[in-house]
Amino acid sequence: MKIKHFDVVVVGAGPAGLMAAEELAQRGVHVAVLERDQIPGKEKPCGGFLTAKGMVDGRIPLSLAERVTSGVSISISKQPLRQVNYENPIGVQLTREALGTYLCKRARKNGVEVYLNHEVIECKRDNGCWKITVRDTPYTVQSPLLVGADGVSSTVARLTGLRRRFTRNQLGITIQARVELSPATITERFGKRMEFYYGSNICPFGYAWIFPKHDCLYVGIGSLLSATTTSLDSYLTYFIQGHPIASTQLEGGRVSKIERALVPLTYRTGSYGEALLLVGDAAGHCSAITGEGLHYSIAAGRIAGRIGADCLARSDVSARMLRRYEHLWQREIGNDLKWGVRLRNLFFRGSQTESISFGMGLDYRFLKLAADLIVGFRSYRDLVLQAAPLFLWHRVRGLGRAKGSN
Repeated sequence: MKIKHFDVVVVGAGPAGLMAAEELAQRGVHVAVLERDQIPGKEKPCGGFLTAKGMVDGRIPLSLAERVTSGVSISISKQPLRQVNYENPIGVQLTREALGTYLCKRARKNGVEVYLNHEVIECKRDNGCWKITVRDTPYTVQSPLLVGADGVSSTVARLTGLRRRFTRNQLGITIQARVELSPATITERFGKRMEFYYGSNICPFGYAWIFPKHDCLYVGIGSLLSATTTSLDSYLTYFIQGHPIASTQLEGGRVSKIERALVPLTYRTGSYGEALLLVGDAAGHCSAITGEGLHYSIAAGRIAGRIGADCLARSDVSARMLRRYEHLWQREIGNDLKWGVRLRNLFFRGSQTESISFGMGLDYRFLKLAADLIVGFRSYRDLVLQAAPLFLWHRVRGLGRAKGSN
């Protein structure tokens, strides 16, 4: 069997993998990306909102945007939508297919060899080199350094034993519909805003979203897997057809596609090993409160590329050297991921959640804090510290209302 040799093999052509590969190639590293699908990102359910900061960090051109976003609308417990508008654009709406195709072309221009329809089925390390087997190919791929960027159910993580599988309490489950509407209708109803809905009537331990694209809407629901006892299909159907606000916003739309996915909703270390790195969803680089992962994947991918290139230049890809990767991503995005878990537990725990949420939904101060978090203007730690007094105040009021009704 033939052997193809590279300095680094990246498994997975999502934003994390392609950013890592590009950073490596720009530093003179011979790198290959092995992607299971034919079109990077096409089969990845994703709301497709990229913050302004994510665009800058990933050097993503505005030409990829289907719509520019400058506002957020939030509804809590069936209350009317409350708007938080910003003077300048806060991000863009795009599709993962368009983003994946662009990043793939850009990586190739920088010297990355991208192999599509290449599903990794085995990877073993022998004599300081990874030997990687790809399904239905007449060759193996070898490299001294391996990067796993192959998603929440990472084959690389499983085959190498670097980390255990995520538990049900560490995973979110999402279902998303593509709803066709005319561009004019979308502009009339949504303007430049995206919408978020919270409350137990939406789904247990989760929320719903409507992200307007050019000629369609991405309408989805996400929930903590361990809190989900039934299929989310019924929740999505109710949201589209029966929710008093969302059904009006979606009236006349046609559902053309349904997608489902798991997302990591936990803070986890252990993203490196001997000659091995994990990035993106494979490493849990995803918000525990919103499920957003594009910005974190881009940031972690770039860090992985820089550290990987430096270690190769020193001819040392040991875990001792590669641990700098985890140190740097923790410093850049770790606080957000860690505080995101704390925030999730704070706002979704206890029997008075619905009553508290109702009160906070009427408080514009909280809505502004939440919107700032969603669009990347505020850190999770800052939100927790700022929102905690409001939460306690509304918790006391919620308890008072609950006692008064008994």
